[in-house]
Amino acid sequence: MSIQTRRVVLQPLKADRAEHAGLWLEKYLENQERKAYGEDDAKDTARHQLMHESTKIKVPEGYGEFFRRWESALAELSGVVVRRYARATGRVIVGLGAESASETAITLHHTFGVPFLPGSALKGLSAFYARNYLQDMGWRLNEQGKPGEAYCKLFGDTARAGCVTYYDAYSVPERTPGNKVLHTDTITVHHAEYYQGKNAAPADWDKPIPIPFVSASGIYLVALGGAEPEWVEAGLTILGMALEELGIGAKTSSGYGRMRLTESLQAAKAEPRWVAPAPSSQVAPSVTAQSPQPVISPLAPGRQRGTVMNVKGSYAFIQPDAGGRPVFVHESAMQPQNQPLRAGQRVEYTIGPGKKPGDTQAVDVMIVG
Repeated sequence: MSIQTRRVVLQPLKADRAEHAGLWLEKYLENQERKAYGEDDAKDTARHQLMHESTKIKVPEGYGEFFRRWESALAELSGVVVRRYARATGRVIVGLGAESASETAITLHHTFGVPFLPGSALKGLSAFYARNYLQDMGWRLNEQGKPGEAYCKLFGDTARAGCVTYYDAYSVPERTPGNKVLHTDTITVHHAEYYQGKNAAPADWDKPIPIPFVSASGIYLVALGGAEPEWVEAGLTILGMALEELGIGAKTSSGYGRMRLTESLQAAKAEPRWVAPAPSSQVAPSVTAQSPQPVISPLAPGRQRGTVMNVKGSYAFIQPDAGGRPVFVHESAMQPQNQPLRAGQRVEYTIGPGKKPGDTQAVDVMIVG
């Protein structure tokens, strides 16, 4: 069947008759053509319509039975399995950069087309948080770039597997009329050449490029398992702090991906909207006398964290975690010195005066990840 014939055959189909959002997003794009800027509708109408239609697709009836069977399977696993409910306090987008006919993607269950959180993503987020935000060197990287013993035991390394298993977190079926799990969103890139590092300054006359994508909401059942309950609880504590402070998936710097763990489904449903957590010194449960306890590393007064971007030789810009305009940084501000700036570095810094009156820049910059 030719592409043209297939599109003619698929055109009468409606999203309200479909049962799999993933198949709809991958197979039913009407055309690849974009509207030219300056026409009546400058949006990429075909992709926007596709994303909008995918959010109308209801969760398949069989998904509820699958979820109940999965819950039963968790209860029958050997060892200790700790379960919590993770409420998305906003929108979550996992897999945004995956290969897709629509340029943007989202991680959906292959059989049911329902969003879920892969166990690998949950474990990766926890490991990142442990080695970058916990104070004790049992979790952080040492001077040789190797993680501590507690980190290796919980998460594993090249010589051994971790002692805690992070299972996929599936969306809790909701029977509320009109409940939506998928939502449409748009990234509007105003200064494309500036963000691509093409040595072009952002200007008011740049043309915005709206790029549609699909995000998710809802409540997810999170489960961690292992033979040693102290380590399972420690892993769960680290995951909870990471989900609340950093978020999971894409666009976390814009507030996406924030989630909060609760012990019951009723508590998860009653969770309020997300509020930025205050710095604390929360400690995970003690695991063994030889295993350091994970501790949050609060920011000192006046310090900020961000991500290095747009590196150009000896200088770059830092995108603050708290939002706002990028901050100029020169490699001479790195502590210790003689460290090069690299895109994607996680850094902690203080705002200081720039070379010109009224200018500011990052000073006392330390790499944290």
